[in-house]
Amino acid sequence: MFQRTETQVKEEQLRVYGDDTAVWTSRIVMRNKVEGSENNLQSTNVYVKSKGRWQWVAGQSTRLPTRPPSVAIQPVLLKSNVGQYEMAGGRTLRVILEGDTLRAQMTGYRPAELVAKSETEFVWFNPEMNVYSEVVFLPDASSQTTYAIFRREGVEIWRGKKVK
Repeated sequence: MFQRTETQVKEEQLRVYGDDTAVWTSRIVMRNKVEGSENNLQSTNVYVKSKGRWQWVAGQSTRLPTRPPSVAIQPVLLKSNVGQYEMAGGRTLRVILEGDTLRAQMTGYRPAELVAKSETEFVWFNPEMNVYSEVVFLPDASSQTTYAIFRREGVEIWRGKKVK
């Protein structure tokens, strides 16, 4: 029989607490072969040993984001975004280039890949976060990036000047 979905386990961990409690966490990707879609799920399941048998007592799954599609950007434009930006509230945004991928780290946030939407707009992508954020780079008249704007759900949160 034709399998419509394919499941890939990305990571899983089983932790046992004492003699009677266990927590199983996993992250999986489910792909629908017919539709070409995919779902990333993070799950937590709790088991309790009762009368010598393990019983499932609670479970919860969260759908995680799928990496958005990207557009090709000229390497010289990517390099112009690399640097350190001083954001409001003492936060620092650090952008590095690994191969042809921009990566970002901001004070108080998990590291992310910056996925290009356009030459200046990038999606802040971390597969463990369900918050849609973007970084917009603002070039000056000579096409050198001078500012970065951090937006969440389309609203500007911080704007920072490039300092390095």
